[in-house]
Amino acid sequence: MFIDITADHSPWNKKIIRASGHDMTAAFEMRPEYIRSLLGSLQMLDHPIYMERRLHGAYPNQEEVQRLMGDPSLSLMTEEVIGANGLFMAVVANVYIGDPSSLWSLMVAKIR
Repeated sequence: MFIDITADHSPWNKKIIRASGHDMTAAFEMRPEYIRSLLGSLQMLDHPIYMERRLHGAYPNQEEVQRLMGDPSLSLMTEEVIGANGLFMAVVANVYIGDPSSLWSLMVAKIR
């Protein structure tokens, strides 16, 4: 599994919700409950989970990262996944969970 929480496009979130007609707040927030519900329905909770990390090594959404890292029910891998390696892993992953406002998520979806 692969999770992209690097996007910080909060100004776009309301526009995306308004344009799509769907409330995607859970997808924007990436709370552990949301991840567990998605992975549980796919029977993938026991598999390793990797997070995308930006090239400069900073997470713009540090709060979300800490929430996910602190959840013992998620088998979150602590290794860094950077740049092109992250793109490759995201494309070939069994499950990809991305921020709907992330250009990275759009690129992964198009390649898949």
